[in-house]
This record gives sequence, C-alpha cells and structure tokens, in this order.
Amino acid sequence: MYLRSCTCTDGWRILVLLLSANPARFILYVLFQIVIGFVILLLGIGFVLCTCCVGGLLLIIPYIGSVVRLPVTVFLRSYSLLYLAQYGPEFDVFRAEETPGTDPSPAA
Repeated sequence: MYLRSCTCTDGWRILVLLLSANPARFILYVLFQIVIGFVILLLGIGFVLCTCCVGGLLLIIPYIGSVVRLPVTVFLRSYSLLYLAQYGPEFDVFRAEETPGTDPSPAA
C-alpha cells in the first residue's frame, strides 16, 4: 500500500495474488516466523533467569524495556519487508528511489 499509494482493499488483493502464486514459500515464512518468535522468547526467559529476575524487573519499566527491546522490534518489523522484497522491485520498500536525470551508477 505504501509503495503503490493504494487502498487497503487493493493492498489485500495484491497480497492474495502473491500468496496464491507462492503458497509453499509463504507457509515456510510463517513457520520461520514462529521459530524466530520462539527463539526470542527463549532468549528473553534466559536473560531474566540469568539475572535472577532483575532483568525482568528492568524490562517492565516502560522506557528501559522499550530501549532494550528496540533491536528485536526493528528486526521483526523489517524482516517482513525484507522478505517481500525478494518478490521483485515492486515490493522492495528499501530500494533507492531514482530521480529523473540522475545516473544510478556510482561515479568512478
């Protein structure tokens, strides 16, 4: 929706077409998301247990908890966008925008 400036319905329509063209890859993506979530959960529990629950007490303080969990949050949000980027430049949110009249090749 961001790249195409389209409505929610149009965005879902595009996603359904992409899902129907690649069902096995999306099933693997969902399974890998579950594995990533489980690993992050285990790391969090391990952190709390290794610090004798002091780490858990620090994580429930809103500002400190947000700052400590920020790298995980950014990874989880950007992982989905990076996954969609493999389906072509029309799904790549992170591609560099080329302005008219500029040379995309690096200057030597």
